[in-house]
Amino acid sequence: MRKIKKTICKECFGNNECEELSIGVLKGFCVLCGNDVSGNNAITLSSDTFDKLYEQGLLNNKLPTNLSQCFDELDRMLSDNEKEDIKNIPNICLLHHGFGTYLRNKWGLWTGSVLSKQFKDHGVTHPDSMSAIILRLYNKKLNNKPLNDEYISTYPNVAKLLKKE
Repeated sequence: MRKIKKTICKECFGNNECEELSIGVLKGFCVLCGNDVSGNNAITLSSDTFDKLYEQGLLNNKLPTNLSQCFDELDRMLSDNEKEDIKNIPNICLLHHGFGTYLRNKWGLWTGSVLSKQFKDHGVTHPDSMSAIILRLYNKKLNNKPLNDEYISTYPNVAKLLKKE
């Protein structure tokens, strides 16, 4: 059976020592910071080794790991005009292919980031759904509205994810 691997950049790996790693891949993204990694800047670990190092706090995670951190990061990275656009957008689905794609790629929702694992642990398994939930909830936050709605309620465990923060 093939083991699941996770790729991180050398900066996020830090000064850790590990027997079970390989250096260099053709192309990929760091699951901790979202940066493009290739060649000698990439370190590939088994999923078990990654989880062990992460739980011990030995890896430098720069990506949001929960919804609260997602909102904080969006507040930090977006201009006031962009926030206003998201606040007033008539249909949040309009952000799916542009900004939603950016979030899925940058935040490692396709590549097994800690945030994607949090969503999967709460029943949201597809990265498209993850980014849709993030953007929908961020829109509600900007509008000072309750974070639950008919779309979010189709994922009953997301309410637990919100309370967990």
